Amino acid sequence: QLGLSALGRLDPVTVAAPALAHLCEVTGQTCAIAVWANQGATIVRWLGADVPVAATLRVGSVMPLTRSATGGVFLAHLSQAMTREFVRREIGENRRRGMGPVTLAEVDELTVRYRRQGFVHTSEFIPDISGLAVPVFDHGGRLALALVALGYTRPFETGQRRILAALQSEAANVARRLGSGAAESSQVP
Repeated sequence: QLGLSALGRLDPVTVAAPALAHLCEVTGQTCAIAVWANQGATIVRWLGADVPVAATLRVGSVMPLTRSATGGVFLAHLSQAMTREFVRREIGENRRRGMGPVTLAEVDELTVRYRRQGFVHTSEFIPDISGLAVPVFDHGGRLALALVALGYTRPFETGQRRILAALQSEAANVARRLGSGAAESSQVP
């Protein structure tokens, strides 16, 4: 019980901070940590590579659940009760802007695919920028945060397997430090 109590006091973002620096160094990409906050999937830390990929990515940026790699992790691993209202708003905005997905059924298909894959990849959210995001689970099997890498599409896509492997390795290391023994969440969204 003492060990579980100590694990419960760990701040996942603080635990993941060294992984962020290592990821940026190993991948050569811009890397970020995102958590679920009041407004949704929120970037709380990021480190840019030598050439920043997007001037719009800042600490505090809220990423869409239905179109971004970052948001897709939260869509896949949080309950519908937590995400559904955000999804409904995004679907309305997607329709107005002529983007997908535009139905709850399409979002549900994405959710299942992302959960099954164990990662989310997109190259359509920001023009000429690709992103990968992976979940990190805590000692209770709950989603603690997402680790994210993004970069210019052409070199990023060429190195996608290597970047994904680095993300997954760091996610597993952070999860272990948070007391997680499982690679996947035990919760069913």
